[in-house]
Amino acid sequence: VQFVTDLLKSRYNHETKFLNLQSIRTEPSYPKDFIGFRAHSKHSKFGPVLCKAIQELCPGVETISFEDNELVHLGHLSTLSQRVPNLVNLSLKNNKIHTLNDLQPINGKEFTHLRELLLVGNPLREKEIGKTGSDLTYKSNIKKMFPSLSLLDNEALVGEITFAIEDDKKLPAQVKSGFFDNQETSNAVIPFLESFFTLFDTNRQGLYNFYADNAQFSLSVTKYDQQKHSKDLFKGWSDMNRNLDTLKMAEKRVQRLYQGPDRIIQALSQLPVTVHEIRSPPEKKLFIFDCFQLTQHDKTLLYIHVHGEFKVQSQTKRSFDHTFVLEPAQPGSRSAHANIPVSILNEILVVRPYGSNTAWLNTETIPSNLPNDIILQTYKQQFQLNDPQFHICLEFCKKSGLNFATALDCLNQAGWNPVNAYELFESVKAQIPPSAYQI
Repeated sequence: VQFVTDLLKSRYNHETKFLNLQSIRTEPSYPKDFIGFRAHSKHSKFGPVLCKAIQELCPGVETISFEDNELVHLGHLSTLSQRVPNLVNLSLKNNKIHTLNDLQPINGKEFTHLRELLLVGNPLREKEIGKTGSDLTYKSNIKKMFPSLSLLDNEALVGEITFAIEDDKKLPAQVKSGFFDNQETSNAVIPFLESFFTLFDTNRQGLYNFYADNAQFSLSVTKYDQQKHSKDLFKGWSDMNRNLDTLKMAEKRVQRLYQGPDRIIQALSQLPVTVHEIRSPPEKKLFIFDCFQLTQHDKTLLYIHVHGEFKVQSQTKRSFDHTFVLEPAQPGSRSAHANIPVSILNEILVVRPYGSNTAWLNTETIPSNLPNDIILQTYKQQFQLNDPQFHICLEFCKKSGLNFATALDCLNQAGWNPVNAYELFESVKAQIPPSAYQI
């Protein structure tokens, strides 16, 4: 006890609030045959005595260095968070800590003010980085154990990056309700998406002919806050995760890029069963689409971006972004033989924790007498309406409450004059059956 008292008095700087306990075995007064930190017992008496003395003799201490003390585990320091709860900086450099479990006894989550931690020179650091060839996992694991950290081994740490939008958050600008660059794009996209998602949910083997011979598919699971979500949140998805921000090994990056319809269907078949409510009531607005054509190397390609949500077997929700690059089905191709007008060249599926549809929920609302966006686009094709006619009909539906087909008939009789059409509607409103107001 006397050695500990003398040690702390000589090594604590009251002005800087720094306690330097580096290499205490080199202290001239170090007792002969004193085991100190070298004791392998996790219940050593030396540690608790030292922590208590730090509390009593080093008031306001903010920085402590235990560098170069042959520490094998932190059982010696299990009471440090109770004795010095406001510690800001901690150095464990150049010790013999081998595993994450050896750090557990220090109760990192109880150091709510800890800003910096140094672990350089411990086998633990090299071992964790060696597992993946990157320090990302190492940093992530340490951050979980010490959530308040902002610096690890002299490098800045950042929290998990997520894109899930909470229900009560508002975006700074209104998001539009979706985009088709022209009628031709709409004509191709609507039936493709209906067929694709129906088969994706019910019979993924049936998607085989949708893919070109050189098609590529990859799945990315976004980072998420594991303190908010269960570790099983992406069970069944994580094994195929090709998120390049976290997957650093070149071999696995290659393995998880699925090429050709055989490998793609095999991969899709391993994913959990899903339910995309593609024909959901319009007021739910579960999906939004951005679709356009682009010419590259004299070939016209169709780009489709779908944002929305799906359910898994447990009825829990996930948000997703599904991106496709399509080409017209080539003569003689499997797609052409199956009467599928387009073939998938590239597909990327991004799965995220459920973030709601807040981003586009407050866009222009479709009244309850109208079906959802996909069905409306089908009507547009069926009745061969141009863009102005389509929007006139939508506005007339909203004003009159009529369903799409009845509103269209009224507009045709009025020569597509909305004023005349509404006068006609008012004059015969009493005779209009209830079915004219239903989808």
